[in-house]
Amino acid sequence: MLNFNHNKLTIIDFSYFDKLVHLKYLYLSHNLLSSVIGFDWCHLTELLYIDLSNNFLMTLPFNFFENSKNINHINLNNNYLKYISNSLSKELPSVSRLEIQENPLLDFKDRSQMYPNLKRLSISGSNLNNITRANFGMHPKLIELILINNQISHIAQDAFENVANIKNLDLSSNLIKMIPIELKNLHQLRLLNFSHNQIDTLEEISYVKYLITLDLSKNKINTISIKAFKNMKHLEELYLQDNNIDHLKASVFISLAKLKKLDLHGNNLKAIPVEIFVPIENTLIFLDITDNTMDCNCETRETWEWLHNHPRILKSQNHKNMGPYCYQTKIKHPISLLETMPNQFCDKPYFINLTVRQVELNSMVLGWHVRSHSGQQGFIVSTREMNQNSTYDENYTDPKTNTFKLNHLEPETWYEICVYILSNWDWTEDKMAVIMDGNNSQAYKMGNKYFNNSIFSICLFSKTNTNSTKSINEVKYLSSILIYTILSFLLLVIIVVVVLLLIRRKDKRNREKNVMHSAKKYSTYAVVSNRHKETENDNIYY
Repeated sequence: MLNFNHNKLTIIDFSYFDKLVHLKYLYLSHNLLSSVIGFDWCHLTELLYIDLSNNFLMTLPFNFFENSKNINHINLNNNYLKYISNSLSKELPSVSRLEIQENPLLDFKDRSQMYPNLKRLSISGSNLNNITRANFGMHPKLIELILINNQISHIAQDAFENVANIKNLDLSSNLIKMIPIELKNLHQLRLLNFSHNQIDTLEEISYVKYLITLDLSKNKINTISIKAFKNMKHLEELYLQDNNIDHLKASVFISLAKLKKLDLHGNNLKAIPVEIFVPIENTLIFLDITDNTMDCNCETRETWEWLHNHPRILKSQNHKNMGPYCYQTKIKHPISLLETMPNQFCDKPYFINLTVRQVELNSMVLGWHVRSHSGQQGFIVSTREMNQNSTYDENYTDPKTNTFKLNHLEPETWYEICVYILSNWDWTEDKMAVIMDGNNSQAYKMGNKYFNNSIFSICLFSKTNTNSTKSINEVKYLSSILIYTILSFLLLVIIVVVVLLLIRRKDKRNREKNVMHSAKKYSTYAVVSNRHKETENDNIYY
């Protein structure tokens, strides 16, 4: 290795290196080189890498690498090259990586297959304004193409026809207005970077369905089609930060079954529906939605709950602020949604109602209805006799329960009954005090939690029945049983009578049928006897 980096060399004659036949790595970056000579005279046959970056080179001599056919990596970044002429060398079969970043290139064409085994090509910061097949069609083994910070606005239909092996394509910082369908030929494409372009609408891009990473940050995107990511089931990282996105449809990410990272920070999202996260919440490990100012209202409450339920995936480039900003008339200045409490932007309680039914001497049945609550883990049902020395009796139920029977109560006694939603949030007493209804002066402390008619709880008062009430109820119950018994007996009697009448009617019909049959038989016998008598009279006459 020979290192001349960071010197003030203005010219160099490589003929002095002719005897360094075993030299493999040559570093000449960050000098003042405007001319190089003699490289084609020396026989650096084992040279693998040359770094001429950060100099003042405007051109390279004819057949510059004529005697270095084994060179693998050429770095020409940050010079003043306008053309990479085919006369640079007839063929460099070993070159697999070529870097020409930050040069004022006007064109890059390789019609003579100068680099037949080129795998990585980087042309950034140049004056390239369109891509055609002539640019890269002679590099079928290309797997990485970096075209950052150019003037590219047009991509020809046949631009990628002969480079189907590209896995990494970076076209960031150009003037492209849409993701071209010409990418459909790149079946091996896994990383696609179109950040810092002019894209304003994102339509369906399923023709790049094998992508693993897609970067569309810092564009002008304001609308994303519901079919934008259709069939992109391999996508793991999606970067949409710093755009103008003002809304997302609920099922926009439904096809992204493997998504791990989602960055939406720095947009104009006024609402972030929970439904967009549900299909991906089991795979997501990184979510950044900071620097969005939401119009906080009751519909925001589910988003607030979801964010509290998934703290492990919330990440941010700004570690001081996690989650979007919240704007509401009650809040003087926008603050992080996670620093607010639900009652600051929504007065609707989670409980719709709480009722008491089937009140007995020593028991009663409670029933309640709640609004949708994604963080719900169950309920606490708490009871207390209405006297100063009584304590709370707490019972825990599962989240699907909406009824509960209180047993072992004292007869003719008033009880205070409260139901509270359990969640997986770690509520402190200070936070619970904040969510209390400010108009309700009473707040009851149960264990280490506060209860009253608040956003998360509901309370009422009810009295158990007296003994006399029980007797009346028992009489009513016995009377009902007696009435049902009498009615059942009458019904049975009616059925028996009907059956007997039917049997009697059938017997009568059978008797009538037998009588008619006997009468017919007697009539036949009588006719035969009369004829015999007439025959005998005729014989006497003759």
